[in-house]
Amino acid sequence: MPVTYTNAVKAARMSATRTHFAGGSLDIVAASGTILATFKLTAKGGEVNGNVWNMAFESGSVMADATGVPSSAQVKSASGAAGISGLKIGKDGDVALSYAGKGEQKIHAGQDVKLTAAAIFHA
Repeated sequence: MPVTYTNAVKAARMSATRTHFAGGSLDIVAASGTILATFKLTAKGGEVNGNVWNMAFESGSVMADATGVPSSAQVKSASGAAGISGLKIGKDGDVALSYAGKGEQKIHAGQDVKLTAAAIFHA
């Protein structure tokens, strides 16, 4: 039988998650493990609405650190420890990016990478 959480418990868990990672970062990662771009979370980390943590960043645009095809994203705490990994990137994923034109999938070092949305949903 699957575990079921009330909406109040989901909201509390997501608030605790946001607080834990506030001031940390969201890394865009290639399949090789190379970090392509890093977005710094604000000191508050964003807002929790029900069972959803909508992340907030110091800047919605950063310069890419490396070249590669984004495979996933991870969230690190302010101490630099990765605590959430395997976030899906894409229109229907956890993280939505804008970084290249006309269907190109690769991020290039030095390129402007824009974060259009990042959210984590309670399971």
